[in-house]
Amino acid sequence: MVSVTLIEASDHILGSFDRRLVDYVGRVFQERHVRVLTDTSVEKVEPNVAWLKDGTPLHFGLCVWSTGVKATPLVQALPPSLSKGPGGRLLVDGRLRLQGHDQKGVFAVGDCAISETRPLPCLAQVAQQQAKYLGGVLNKYSEPHVNKEVPPFEYRHLGSMAQLGMWKGVVDSAKLDDKKGDEDGKKSVLTGWTAFLLWRAAYWTKSVSWANKILIPMYWLKSWIFGRDISRF
Repeated sequence: MVSVTLIEASDHILGSFDRRLVDYVGRVFQERHVRVLTDTSVEKVEPNVAWLKDGTPLHFGLCVWSTGVKATPLVQALPPSLSKGPGGRLLVDGRLRLQGHDQKGVFAVGDCAISETRPLPCLAQVAQQQAKYLGGVLNKYSEPHVNKEVPPFEYRHLGSMAQLGMWKGVVDSAKLDDKKGDEDGKKSVLTGWTAFLLWRAAYWTKSVSWANKILIPMYWLKSWIFGRDISRF
């Protein structure tokens, strides 16, 4: 018999999602007999056993480790003259310019950078929008590091999605700084099979090549008919 335990260091799972979605996912996990441990952290991992911070051993056959994002060794090795924020990420201003650096014209985007005025999560959509903004600035303006006409970067949150398998998912379409999203809050969240299909549609549209756009639905169909191939795990 297989048992699944999910360990979360904060007080609830899906920290950036609307609380209604957090509660929904919690109920789904409970129905599937998935044990969720919140306010719990792992002190160390040994072969077939994880030791929790309170000294409790958690024996396992398979450990899936997901601890978030931190600065790369390259960023960590940069000189202390560069201002750094939480997690060792480089501090940038509203135009993605490095702070605390004598040489002008140096920018940082993506997971290695953090805004000193509005910190953004380490998401692909953040890095994509920053790259598009910076590419446009470098092509349009001369000396963008000192040009006062350069507009600041504005992030547009496109929402957050998660799929739970078995035709269930969650979608949070509220703004990053406004979790209500509308007057009654009902239109900002989706659950169930509609959210699952929306997640799959978004995943498919983000596939880069046409080969993937053809192969991915074929793989989904094969898995739906025959189930997933777990022989290589």
